[in-house]
Amino acid sequence: MNTAEQFRIPSKTPFASIIVPTFDTVRSSWLLEVLLKQRNKVLCTGPTGTGKSKVIQKKLLYQLSRDEWEPVCMNFSAETTEVQCQEMIEGKLRGKKFNKQFFFFFLKWISKVKRTKTIRGPALGKQAVIFIDDMNMPEKEKFGAQPPLELLRQFCDYSGWYSKDNLFLTLKDVQLVCAMGTPAAGSNVVTTRLTRHFNIIGFVAYGHQSLHTIFRTIMDWWIADNTSLQALKNTLMSVVEASIDLYSTLTNMLKPTPKKSHYTFNLRQLSSVFQGIMSASPKYLLHQNDVIRLWSHECQRVFSDRFVCVDDLHWFDDLTSKIVTTHFKVKANYLQDVLKSNPSDRLFYSHIHNNGEYSYCDNYERLKTVVEESKIEYNQMSKIPMDLVLFEDAIAHVCRITRILRNPSGSALLVGVGGSGRQSLTKLACNLVGYKLFQINAASVYKVADWKDDLKKLMFLAGLEDKEVVFLFSDTQLKFGCMLEDVNSILNNGEVFNLMGSEDVLQITDTIARELKKQHATNEGTVIPIGDMQSLMSIFVDRCKKNIHVVVCLSPIGDDFRTRIRRFPNLVNCCTVDWFHSWPEQALKSVAMTYLQPVELSSDLKDNVVEAW
Repeated sequence: MNTAEQFRIPSKTPFASIIVPTFDTVRSSWLLEVLLKQRNKVLCTGPTGTGKSKVIQKKLLYQLSRDEWEPVCMNFSAETTEVQCQEMIEGKLRGKKFNKQFFFFFLKWISKVKRTKTIRGPALGKQAVIFIDDMNMPEKEKFGAQPPLELLRQFCDYSGWYSKDNLFLTLKDVQLVCAMGTPAAGSNVVTTRLTRHFNIIGFVAYGHQSLHTIFRTIMDWWIADNTSLQALKNTLMSVVEASIDLYSTLTNMLKPTPKKSHYTFNLRQLSSVFQGIMSASPKYLLHQNDVIRLWSHECQRVFSDRFVCVDDLHWFDDLTSKIVTTHFKVKANYLQDVLKSNPSDRLFYSHIHNNGEYSYCDNYERLKTVVEESKIEYNQMSKIPMDLVLFEDAIAHVCRITRILRNPSGSALLVGVGGSGRQSLTKLACNLVGYKLFQINAASVYKVADWKDDLKKLMFLAGLEDKEVVFLFSDTQLKFGCMLEDVNSILNNGEVFNLMGSEDVLQITDTIARELKKQHATNEGTVIPIGDMQSLMSIFVDRCKKNIHVVVCLSPIGDDFRTRIRRFPNLVNCCTVDWFHSWPEQALKSVAMTYLQPVELSSDLKDNVVEAW
């Protein structure tokens, strides 16, 4: 660390952009750069949530010169085939323009090494670095091989592969950087015929000291940006210790099982707790109790909302109570006021009751009125009105979904049986935050080409029109194997590889170039990457990643849920999980009374009818 620059988070930095260096990440980043500059292939391996992808992406996208390096990022899943892998890589390498900076120096050399039909590569004078995340994910075929990895091995051995026309394609000036989880039970072990080509960098799980360094640095930055929090600095620093303690206990005590395959906790979830805390309006944090209440709420949303049974929920509440007592020195009677176990006194934080400010809602009736008004507004505009009864649990789920959607790139995995209201509540939450709702119409004649066209429409809305879009997708709409593969890619990369044709790319680059000209029309001397197609497409992809909020609705019944979680890990890693439990008795009574309201019966008789049902 003595050779690293002193790290300081710039003021007003978006939370999602913060990467706090530690001893391990600085060392790994330095090794990665040295190996890349020596034209070596690199494989980063380690447990989920140890920063492999973040370190690689930061190095490739922000620290290496774009005049010399051309990064290409992609993601493997269980459904990735060798054909898709070949098309993804060739699609990123074909049609590159010459890098004008090197024109005179390489004039004679170009005639000898120009890109031809059988030679692919980046722009001349550049080095392409292909980053493949989750390299070990592709399914093995019946003989035990992983075809996409065999294709990569052929490239490592022979610097190319055969095209569909049986011509051997040579890939020039191309390097590989890959990342994968540590091989364990249930995961694929990559053949040594491939790994022998790589220099391996091991990433270890963050220790207590590293976690302490990361989140104390982030908390110091937040306090410095909001001077009103100085009086609560000790309490906020206790939040760091309490969060790390809670996270460590969860990772040790709650392990994924066949019935709870989504019980995976890593640094992403711990970061989400702090992101939620720092989304709150500081002016409402006046006392220690306000901070503890906010912290308790964020821990519930990030961790306990994924729990599948009441026993786990009670265990979590007891654990949180003990941690609050230990780290905040609060009396036990106050814990009962903070960690609400009574549904009528549940914790409500939302953006929707207080003019868009994320704050504690101590007036449930006010919150309910706002949600009811939004439902009426939605029904007036929609061709298919919602016949939805807003009891307390439903409003709680609406608040959870709006919390997720308000975060940049915030996506949700809603797990529940059919008829639990997941899609209706998402539509209502989408209307509350003012985002555009996007759904597919998967009719009986729906084809793969229709799916691809719908994805283009989605990405044009988010990338060209720069609109916040909620992509609502249900397991009942799954007609093709590529659907979850594409959703998995959008969650991780913000794009679907080889989705756009040449005309689409031209439309995207022309539109963004015109926007940049308008933005910088008054700034003389501003360099606009008008002719740099890669830079223009990067702007498009960044917008898509920021603006597309994926909401996936899955049913927990049967083996399909567990299989999908295993085959497409980004459904859990890149989404906040909200488990829809069976509606409580009071909720069912509220629904029944709503439908009986127009019926001319006495109140006592209505009560008896409801109780009988």
